[in-house]
Amino acid sequence: MVKKSGKPLEKTIKLIEETFNNSPDTQVFLSHTLICESGIKREFDVVIKSKVNGYDMCIAIECKDYGTKVSIEKIEAFKSKCSTVKQINKMVFVSACGYQRGAITQAKNFGIDLLTAEKVSVEYLENLAGKVSPLLLEINKVNPDYQITLGSNNILKESDFIFDNDIIEHRTDKKVCVYEFLEPLFKLSDKGLQGLAFHHYMKNKKNIESSPTFTATLALNFSPASYYVQNVRNIKIDVTRIEFTIVMNLVKLQSEKSGRVIKNNDNSIKAYSVILKLDENSESELIIKPNNDISYYHTENKEIKQLKTLFQYDAVADKIISID
Repeated sequence: MVKKSGKPLEKTIKLIEETFNNSPDTQVFLSHTLICESGIKREFDVVIKSKVNGYDMCIAIECKDYGTKVSIEKIEAFKSKCSTVKQINKMVFVSACGYQRGAITQAKNFGIDLLTAEKVSVEYLENLAGKVSPLLLEINKVNPDYQITLGSNNILKESDFIFDNDIIEHRTDKKVCVYEFLEPLFKLSDKGLQGLAFHHYMKNKKNIESSPTFTATLALNFSPASYYVQNVRNIKIDVTRIEFTIVMNLVKLQSEKSGRVIKNNDNSIKAYSVILKLDENSESELIIKPNNDISYYHTENKEIKQLKTLFQYDAVADKIISID
């Protein structure tokens, strides 16, 4: 029997169950410990806990990523393990390569649902979800170019002023470096910059590797008598606006793509999984329902986060629609 680490499969099953979870009373746990009647701790690959009409529900899921079919002995061992934990009232077994005939019969006798999680080819995945590629948005935040607009509606000419990247606060006459305004401006504009990046990608996705760079303007307006600059004749002139020119790059990341099709007891498709492995500590996973609804997850250093869809692209109007 070829055995592999079952952890990736366990995580996939956990994410699938999270995707189908539509109740605030339901929780899905990975590598979860339950206490048996004798007080001994027993760990299960995936556990689902819920409440239905006031009744507690507990589903235990066992995952085996074997290179051969699961035997009757594995089914019996799982049943024996579950029988020691009285709170378990539903059992599910997941196999990467199916089940031996005796295992199927015994699972039916025990009331264990049998799921399969067969690996599929990259070609199969691309037919299913297209050529999904992860992108990294690089933003140059270090001393970008900027221009200052004065109260006289003139753009600041450095030759006319005593100027070293500082503007002066009217109330305190304290100098403030213009770059100090940049970090809070980035925080306020974060979603907008992502939208611009998405728009640039959608317009240039066929040749994004040859045209990855684009710019955006971040602007900050000042109320009257907030900040000023001083010219060579010591005349104070209000600053009304600063515009920073931000240079951004979309970098296509290399990833190792893999995936599975997960099938129910009756051989109907429960979901598809597409994994984009970026490195040893980072990967993204798409869970696709049969109706083509997609949920996105990202794992960084074993911490799993569900990603949200922020935008949609209207190709006819050539614009980005924000999804709140």
